[in-house]
Amino acid sequence: MSLSFDPLSRDSMKAIETDWYLLEHSLPSLDWARLRVFESGQVEILDMERERKVFEDRQQAIHWLSEHHFVQYERLNEQGKGDQLILSHPPEAIDDEELILSMFVDYRELFENPGIRAIDCGVTPSLFQEWRSPRLGEYNPTRLDNKVWEWLIRSRINAYQAKVEIEGDSSIFGPVWCFDRLGQSSNRLPDGRVIYVAGEHEDFYDPDFYIYNDVVVICPDGSIQIYGYPKEVFPPTDFHTATPIGDHLVLIGSLGHLDQREIGKTQVHILNVHSFEIHAIETTGPCPGWIHDHSASLAKDRSSIILRKGKIDLGEGQFLIENIDDWRLDTRTWAWTQLTNRGWIRWQVVRNDHRSLSLWLIASLVFAYDQNWTAEYEDNLDRLQEWLGKIPDLDLYRNLYRPNLIFSELPQLKREYKTRRIKINDVVVRYVEDHTSIEVTVEGELNENIIEILKQDLLTKLEQLENCDCVLITI
Repeated sequence: MSLSFDPLSRDSMKAIETDWYLLEHSLPSLDWARLRVFESGQVEILDMERERKVFEDRQQAIHWLSEHHFVQYERLNEQGKGDQLILSHPPEAIDDEELILSMFVDYRELFENPGIRAIDCGVTPSLFQEWRSPRLGEYNPTRLDNKVWEWLIRSRINAYQAKVEIEGDSSIFGPVWCFDRLGQSSNRLPDGRVIYVAGEHEDFYDPDFYIYNDVVVICPDGSIQIYGYPKEVFPPTDFHTATPIGDHLVLIGSLGHLDQREIGKTQVHILNVHSFEIHAIETTGPCPGWIHDHSASLAKDRSSIILRKGKIDLGEGQFLIENIDDWRLDTRTWAWTQLTNRGWIRWQVVRNDHRSLSLWLIASLVFAYDQNWTAEYEDNLDRLQEWLGKIPDLDLYRNLYRPNLIFSELPQLKREYKTRRIKINDVVVRYVEDHTSIEVTVEGELNENIIEILKQDLLTKLEQLENCDCVLITI
């Protein structure tokens, strides 16, 4: 099959930027998509299906990628999304025809034992039953090496796939242990070992949902070590960071189970990379609070860790908020220092009934309409009418972040999803969508009248779009 080319003019064919995306649903297999920005401003997406799509700007292209569940490669890599990303890199070729041949890589090709099955690892149905479920360690640490989990680590198949391969259409209750996780950290040490810490599989509604508190080590010779811990030593942890300092990994933060979060405290543990003992650290000083999904980097002094971004849980009845300040943890004294105190004005707008917002579905409707995708448009329209009780105003949605003020729109940053920025009087106003809220941050000083206009503008528009009462919450 030959490539199909969309009408980019010759004058616009010089690419000035290239970015790579992976189809998240295909992981651990690699299903690539290439995004290129041309001098004309047009944006092209090429995927393994030999389809070449052209958009008028980056925002439209990013929207298409997100709607089709493609995630930026660098973003997945930063999240430590398994060994398949550590061992991989975007495909290369002399031309697009050759490139397409390498834009899909089955996960079995990424590891030492391609196509590995349970039987290849000596996993029998009875052995699977013995080790199918996650378990805690009894000691600090407890070796939990076993053939079942080693097979699941090497194959990277998810819990459901493992269940089907061994049990068929099983109705056995309880989650199956697996290594297909989100919020898992991974660190490659100078000696070649790769250390993976904890993480979660799926979300609370899935029968295989589980937040892990284990450590997995893959050695340069391919051998695997698995360590478990009592939850009192190391609680179920996800969306943390792991920063190497000397003979330790400093583990900071977690989302964790709702009933295990210590509001106002930041979870900190150290992992010895030789003995694999884990110890909780009691820190002092003002800390970020119960933070997760943040970034951590070693400071220039090589003994302090700088935390940025992330989300903070403020406690029962409150929504997660963005961390807007920078923090330093001194690992010599375990004292926190707040490096910034930005004091920006912030608020959230949520539905009064606390149900999820419909913005993602309205966005899909707008995009399908703009692309003249009739079937997708009608499907989304039916779903929205059922959800909202009316047809949403698409023009209102397009102007959701365009207040009745003099402002300029800023380009969307590559690594930020569902974030929009405008500038008013040289001050950036940032809108961040979540599934239940829109959080607004004013990154500077604006007079009270402008702030009030911004608040009422968003509140009124969202109430009209959601067809229900909404509430403004000051942070």
